[in-house]
Order: sequence, then C-alpha cells, then structure tokens
Amino acid sequence: QCGHDPGAGDTGDGACKEDGGGIEHGAFRQQDTAAGHMIVEIHKSSSSMSGTLQYNENKVRAGVASILCCHGVGSMEIPVINRLFEDRERLSLREAQHLSFQVSVNPGPGDGIREESIPEFVKDLMEGLGYGEQPWVIFRHEDTGRVHYHVVSTRIDSEGRKIRDYYEKRACDRLVKGLQEKYGYVKGGGAKKTEGANVTIPVFRYGEGDVVR
Repeated sequence: QCGHDPGAGDTGDGACKEDGGGIEHGAFRQQDTAAGHMIVEIHKSSSSMSGTLQYNENKVRAGVASILCCHGVGSMEIPVINRLFEDRERLSLREAQHLSFQVSVNPGPGDGIREESIPEFVKDLMEGLGYGEQPWVIFRHEDTGRVHYHVVSTRIDSEGRKIRDYYEKRACDRLVKGLQEKYGYVKGGGAKKTEGANVTIPVFRYGEGDVVR
C-alpha cells in the first residue's frame, strides 16, 4: 500500500514510491470522476504484451493519457516498463495463448470514488483476481468525455507459470459488486441497458477511442 496522503501537505504532484515492489504514483488530479455507472471490463488477451502496451503508450505519447501508478515495476519510465514485461514474457515456461492482461476501470457520475482511491481499488481488484504479486501499470485515459483507467499486467508469474484465468470475468464481476460500499460507487452493467432508462452503458472498443456510447 502506498503512503500517499492527499490531505497531508500534498504538493499536487502526488509523487511517491514504496520500495520492494510497491506502488509508484504519477500526477494525481483533485477532481471528481466522470459520468455513468462504474464499469470494469476485462479485455481480450493476446499471446504477447507488445500490442497491449503499445496501445496505451501511444495514447501517452499523443498527450491523451498518462501513467497514474505502477506496482512492482520500480519505475514509471516507458522503456523500463516495456523491458520488465518483455523479460516476464520470455520467462514463460510454455507458449501461452492468453499472456497479456488488461482491465479498464470507468468510474461513474455521482460516485464517491475519487482518483486518489483508484490505485487502492485496483490493488483490491488485482489481489482478488490472483494478480497481487504481479507487476501492473495504471494508465489514465482522457481522450473521451469520460476519464477512465486501463490496468495492464501479465498472466506469467515470476516463476514462468501462467496464472489461471478460468471464470476470471465472473470473478471480476463479483469483486466489483463487493467493493461498492467500500469505495462508494454504483456498479454498472457493461453493455446492457439500465432498467427504466433508454441508456446504453459505455463499453470499451479498440480503434474508436476507449469508451463509446
């Protein structure tokens, strides 16, 4: 857990690190999160980390995303991040079809969860899914009207073994539902329409920004 305390003489840059594979934070923005219900989606995996990383890093280079937080990486520099995940990929004991892991976190309109709580929320989520000892990076995306976050990790552990991902989306759904009270958000229903309203919950789609309506 990172010792960042936004209320204790924070200078606004939010920079902090925890040694021994802890969390390193980038710039926090003191603002309420954007519109919709909380949507958390695990996205399609691939047999390589390069595409998942490149997608998010290209957003950073274009100025519409930033690295909010890293866990177990040791640096927030893109070359270091790439090298770590490349090394982990080479460590794999066998060819894995679903090596990369990416989940998007899309907070909602009147939700109590603020950006300062996103790293801790992600930590709870990743631990619950079995990725507590894995390295991960949180990218903050702001290329649409809704600020949201992409968490990138790998399914290959430090021993080169693949983390079991059976029923992962179902487990994620239960975790997000169970964390509502702790973080003060309302869980949305993915691409399904909300009851009593002709509104489609935003969903993730590559090539059209990140969250489309």
